[in-house]
Amino acid sequence: MGRLFDAVINDSMDLWLEARKVPFVTKLGEDRLSEDEFRSYIIQDSLYLNDYTKCFGMAVYKSKSVREMKVFGTLLSFVDYQENATRIKYLSSWGLDDDIVEKMEKNKACREYTSFLLRVAENDDNDGILMSVLPCMLGYKDVFVYLKDTYPGVMEGKYKPLVDDYTNKRYETICRNWSSYAEERLQSVSEKRRKELSGIFREGSREELEFWKMAGEMNE
Repeated sequence: MGRLFDAVINDSMDLWLEARKVPFVTKLGEDRLSEDEFRSYIIQDSLYLNDYTKCFGMAVYKSKSVREMKVFGTLLSFVDYQENATRIKYLSSWGLDDDIVEKMEKNKACREYTSFLLRVAENDDNDGILMSVLPCMLGYKDVFVYLKDTYPGVMEGKYKPLVDDYTNKRYETICRNWSSYAEERLQSVSEKRRKELSGIFREGSREELEFWKMAGEMNE
């Protein structure tokens, strides 16, 4: 990560550290998470990803160069087809699929988070979109790496596929590449705009934290 983007993350690090310690993460690591809690989390996360994906579609539409369009298009493809694969398997084990889940209701945390993302996607430029979506991408890596390091036994249990999705080398590479791209974008804007973008990133990090806080309380 570059210096400018490091500063953006540091401005939200208090929220990231809090996300590591929420009850849902602790119970998952200690294998105390009920099946109902985990299922509700996967359902809400699937609903979230539907709107999260739309943000990249909007970024592709707003792109001002072929390179920019390809960069956001690549992540759109990753989120839609790769990141969602494990969730689809979990849903299938419960007799659910995307057609069923998309008719379910979002809980408060999911609804407020996706409203924030879609508002930024509609009203801001691609720098704003980038800063709104990165707390999810990078925050998941942070939480799950912490989870794996703190509770290594999680890699022997039923949650291993989910944890592995966000701690494997491929995901690490994706996060590193997108952090570098964020640094590149930050280098090209004014100091005033950087502060605005840091504010968007912090708001996204706050929404991410609220999602984690409510994860163990989620209902279908």
